[in-house]
Amino acid sequence: MAAGNAPQAIDGPLKGLLAQGEVSRDLHINPKALRPCIAKMIKTGFEKGKIPDRSSISSILASEFVKIGFDTQRIEHELLKWNILNTPPLKQSAIHSTIKTAIRNNYNYSCRHDFVREFCIGYDICAYAKGFYRANKINFRLFFTYHWQLILRNTALLVYWVALPELEKRKGLKPGSVIYENQVEIARFAGISKKYVRSALEELTAYGLTEYKPGTPRKWEGKATEVRRLFPIPKPPKEAVLKVTNDSL
Repeated sequence: MAAGNAPQAIDGPLKGLLAQGEVSRDLHINPKALRPCIAKMIKTGFEKGKIPDRSSISSILASEFVKIGFDTQRIEHELLKWNILNTPPLKQSAIHSTIKTAIRNNYNYSCRHDFVREFCIGYDICAYAKGFYRANKINFRLFFTYHWQLILRNTALLVYWVALPELEKRKGLKPGSVIYENQVEIARFAGISKKYVRSALEELTAYGLTEYKPGTPRKWEGKATEVRRLFPIPKPPKEAVLKVTNDSL
């Protein structure tokens, strides 16, 4: 009996992981930026008057698209495409209202939210959930122990220690998650000119503190800058440490 029931037991998790891969390809994003539960929602239609309701799911999806870094037009495009699956579809005015609210309030629907849990593939399987609950184990003090604050240029320091953590927080992401954001916003949170963002990210990546893939300024391509902090915090090259310690003597 147990062997016969095995396919059913793994049906939910497999569907979630397959949906994550398929939807992330459709959206042209890194699968790590998309939770399996959200991918399952995107591929599911909802009926009026039933739970989960269409409006709540549209709010969750809109908020998730904001976290990924999509602009208003891209969010509207993706929600309208999903809305076709609903019975009946939500009014376009309701979709517009949901998008405005998601952008204004910057909601974060965590793994504990009732509707999110309904689509969960399991905390023991989902990489996002496992990482979410391990996030508090990161030793951030190593950054100062290794003298990174003395090694990095000011622009790179502001991007790493100010802008990226703030973007993670605002998007409801755990430390080290992939962040999709344009360089104008990264510059704004770092308090530096946009022209320094690229060189700062390249410096951080060269030192192994981040992973970075440049986006494109062409909005119709929907490709934002992709960056994430790497943990555990790596040790700097010995020559870099010797230089700053000798300079300080």
